[in-house]
Amino acid sequence: MASHDHSMSIPLPSRYGTFWIGERIFSSKKRAVLENLGYHGPWLRCYAKPLLCKETWSSMSSFSADNPSPRWRELVALYRRMHTEGDGALTAEEMFAGMPRLEQISNLKALVDAHEAKSLLDYGSGKGMQWRMDFNLGDFFETDEKRLRDFLGLETVNCYDPGYEPFSKPPPTTYDGVICLDVLEHCPEDDVPWVLDQIFGYASRFVLANIASYPATKVLSNGENAHCTVKQAAWWREHVAVASAAHPAVRYRIHCREPSPDGSEILEIVLEG
Repeated sequence: MASHDHSMSIPLPSRYGTFWIGERIFSSKKRAVLENLGYHGPWLRCYAKPLLCKETWSSMSSFSADNPSPRWRELVALYRRMHTEGDGALTAEEMFAGMPRLEQISNLKALVDAHEAKSLLDYGSGKGMQWRMDFNLGDFFETDEKRLRDFLGLETVNCYDPGYEPFSKPPPTTYDGVICLDVLEHCPEDDVPWVLDQIFGYASRFVLANIASYPATKVLSNGENAHCTVKQAAWWREHVAVASAAHPAVRYRIHCREPSPDGSEILEIVLEG
């Protein structure tokens, strides 16, 4: 490979598309991301790491937390209205209350214990009722605790949700762990790179996320499906790899649920790193 050939592309097998080499990727953050992924030297030689497609790199700089896409702004405004007005089927109090599923609690407990975490950020928490209500946790776990925070052994839990005004201010600090449960599929595709980077940036030890790779049963008040980014685990793996490489000290566990090839069942694919 010629060292001055900045237009060269490397054809790749499978789903990763075409990796793009050019002057632009040698700048600051993108260079650091590549090096953390295993690309080194002036030609960024690959050491058995997944390659990232040109479109991924292009989207990294298109939008940011300070400059989200127009679609992001539109959806945030819509979610804020639904939080305060309901949607006809659910009251405002019931809308996006934030109730966890049993398997999510089990997965989170395992990560909190493994990383000895004491602080947690719930990214995309909804109204955060899961942290204020009593649950019959003893029916499923060996515990007498009623509050989720106490059961998990956490000292601090904060909620962040740009679509819910009381929790819409970005956190000023980092946390041992960050959870993002059934949220990412609600984010516009153009904003996924910076959202993932922000999630990893708030964590010092681990990230736990759940992603549904199929349309939601819920329809938004404007008639659109609530899941605006429906992608398979392979697509999410590529984007998570970029965020992880920028924050190499943070471990992650991403549960992707997608239909089986024949559509007869929902499969769970776990991305870990």
